[in-house]
Amino acid sequence: MEKKKIVQAIDLGFGFTKLVEGVNASGQYKLKSFPSITAISSGKKTLGGGFFSERDTVTVEQGGVTYEVGKDTVMAQSGFSARILDNRYIYSDDYQALMKGALKMMRTDHIDLLVLGLPVKSYDDAKAYLKESWEGQINIDGDHKVRVNRVMVLPQPLGGFAWHGKSTGTYEQMKSQRNLILDPGHFTFDWLLAHDMKMTKRSNSYEGGMSFVINAIADSLGIGSSNLDTLNAIDEHFYMGKPFMLGGKVVDLTPHMPVAKAVIKRAVSAMSANIGDSSNIDNIVMLGGGADLYLEEVSKAFPHHQIKTAKGKSFANVMGYQWIGEQVANGKR
Repeated sequence: MEKKKIVQAIDLGFGFTKLVEGVNASGQYKLKSFPSITAISSGKKTLGGGFFSERDTVTVEQGGVTYEVGKDTVMAQSGFSARILDNRYIYSDDYQALMKGALKMMRTDHIDLLVLGLPVKSYDDAKAYLKESWEGQINIDGDHKVRVNRVMVLPQPLGGFAWHGKSTGTYEQMKSQRNLILDPGHFTFDWLLAHDMKMTKRSNSYEGGMSFVINAIADSLGIGSSNLDTLNAIDEHFYMGKPFMLGGKVVDLTPHMPVAKAVIKRAVSAMSANIGDSSNIDNIVMLGGGADLYLEEVSKAFPHHQIKTAKGKSFANVMGYQWIGEQVANGKR
């Protein structure tokens, strides 16, 4: 009997890095997410004689530097931490460190098929680079190595679309139709127009994702966009429903939403102008944790369509990558 192929998926975005750690006994994916932030490590230490918990991070080596990445990176005791918002992100040491951190968290030394994603705008230019970079023997931290036999790179929204189709039982029907998939990520607002599962030339990205919304609110609050902790707090308010606190007090962000909506409106206008005539689009599906914020403007742009929201929201892409990878590895696609 042929040994089952080991498939892993990583969705490394500008805002968060998401991965499928494995599958539980009931067949559900075990998911993990951490901020796409790196910190130069000075060594992880347990503080206060064991009274405080150790940070939830891992250390990796990249370019001769030891980095700390994970859920608690912003709490790193020393070193500089920041999010990288740049179209050449995937070529940076920070991206490589985040990838190695995600691989280390999978706790395996062998992967048959690793599925990754790219923003639509950079997909054609960068997919070969990602494959070349992550196929073969990957050195994680000097002691730990991972052998990756094959890398598959997908346009990011395709993962969420596949997961939406699988989770709603409509994949077989939708794959032969004309579908518009919208993904307001952290840096870019991506749209993918696919017909018969082929990406058309009207697919693209616009620099108008959630980071621009968050920065606009921070500026409206009068605190600027240079305080990473404050930006994370605004981020968590929208993605996790946490109350936004400033100076120890809960602050209502409603008065600051007009500036956020202006940013969203520009992004949606850029997308609808690029798409043009939408009369022959069969389905419009929204993905990502920012879908709810963008939904109102998208509905105005396509008044004759019912806009669907993918299940899984911010994890939809990585679950779709995993499912597609499993189909490919087992010869079903």
